[in-house]
Amino acid sequence: MNVFITIDTETAIPRPRPDIDFGRLVREGIWGECSEGAFGVRYLSQQFQDHGLKAVFFTEALHASVFGPRHLEEIVEVAQAHHQEVQLHTHCEWMEHAPDAFAGRRAENLTELPVAEQAAILAIGKRNLEAAGVSDVTAFRAGNYGANDDTLTALGEQGFRYDASYNAAFLGNPCAISWPDRLTGPVRIGGVTEVPVTWFHDGPNHIRALQLCACSFAEMRHVLSGLEAAGARAASIVLHSSELLSRDKTRLEKIVRARFLGLCKFLADNRDRFQTVGFNDLADWADADLGDNPPAIRSAVTRTAFRMAEQIAGNFLYQRGRAA
Repeated sequence: MNVFITIDTETAIPRPRPDIDFGRLVREGIWGECSEGAFGVRYLSQQFQDHGLKAVFFTEALHASVFGPRHLEEIVEVAQAHHQEVQLHTHCEWMEHAPDAFAGRRAENLTELPVAEQAAILAIGKRNLEAAGVSDVTAFRAGNYGANDDTLTALGEQGFRYDASYNAAFLGNPCAISWPDRLTGPVRIGGVTEVPVTWFHDGPNHIRALQLCACSFAEMRHVLSGLEAAGARAASIVLHSSELLSRDKTRLEKIVRARFLGLCKFLADNRDRFQTVGFNDLADWADADLGDNPPAIRSAVTRTAFRMAEQIAGNFLYQRGRAA
């Protein structure tokens, strides 16, 4: 089974004006720097390389139109030096700061814009990423998962072959891609192949995306194994470039790092079952009949309870450490 490990690579977005220390945002959001070290793009890329894994860094590229190309070029250089794939991620909130035709225009999600403006934003992001050294920009993920059917049309117009914006946990707000049922596997929509973020049932009437900070390692292992046993073609895991840090970006989240390293080891130890891939490794998918969606995986309530207990324990130990 193909496994996409996708990293939304981005900084916080300055509001309402960009006259702040953007370098600090990059150090925190991209490189994951805190008092205990750096656990962002360079660390993640090194771990993937050390474990023989392939990941996709969906890299926010509109910020280069505001602050220049230097930071974007460095991200691309580091990821590619570790043999990882870089694809396009955009947060259209940047467009109000950009010195071009969009300056002053505000939108939090692509879904707020007509298809022509969506296409223009995609073109700017793609151009910035190519100028930074990415030669084959074929896949996209919208910021906040805020994409709709017009986004897929715009992607096709701009020559993209894949979209990874569909996240069932955000359907309706802000993800608005149409499909009769919740997507569980890749399908062709509007001329592009949609590769949804994998999700699972973690309790009665509740679903959870397969995101590193939101799931225990036991849940991730169970979902991947269940999909593989069901004959699924692919699974897609999501994390962020600063996912291993606390919300305030001041410390390493040791529990989340343990999950990350556990996931890397699990995938490395089970290469006969799972193949980590980039979008450019799957040229045949663009025209393939991808078939029906696999069944959604259900996780036992005991796994959910363990994850909650793990997080509570981690927070308690952190607070106790601060008090000491």
